[in-house]
Amino acid sequence: MGGSGNYTIPSSFLTNFDTLDRRLEVFLTEEDDRYYVTKFWDEINESDGGTTSVDFPIIRFADILLMYAECENEINNGPTAEAYSAVNLVRARARQALVNEVLEVRDILPDLMGLNYDTFVEALHHERKIEFLWEGLRWADLVKKDGLIDAVSEAKPTAVPSARNYYFPIPIFEMESHPDWSQNAGY
Repeated sequence: MGGSGNYTIPSSFLTNFDTLDRRLEVFLTEEDDRYYVTKFWDEINESDGGTTSVDFPIIRFADILLMYAECENEINNGPTAEAYSAVNLVRARARQALVNEVLEVRDILPDLMGLNYDTFVEALHHERKIEFLWEGLRWADLVKKDGLIDAVSEAKPTAVPSARNYYFPIPIFEMESHPDWSQNAGY
């Protein structure tokens, strides 16, 4: 199997995907009833799953589109035509699959429309959860939504998350440079 056994996800996470969502095929590989994240695995240059010179993206266009949609929703107290357009571009790309070297557009993930402020926020959070699997953005999304403790407890029942996990410690250099500051709680 190309990839590392360290990058497995629980099969329960699969319920977040539409069964025909191309991202399910591209992001994950199943082997022996385990699902491995192979999202940025360069099968051609590194077939055994080791390290490559391929860079991990810092920000992707999909992230910009979804941030823009979120901002439009926040500023206007509900989704605008531009907000729908942005999120639906991401969903439209996820409908496409290359089958036998022919681009196929699947009948899945319909465009979002007719949502209010709250349902649009939920739809965006779900889209980000799927789109940015294993890209290191989930923590910030959960902090912003105030759902970090619940999500960690659900994913890792033995973990004991607390309010401290919502913040990073202030670096010691900054604390020494600003003696009137106090360290974030729990550090």
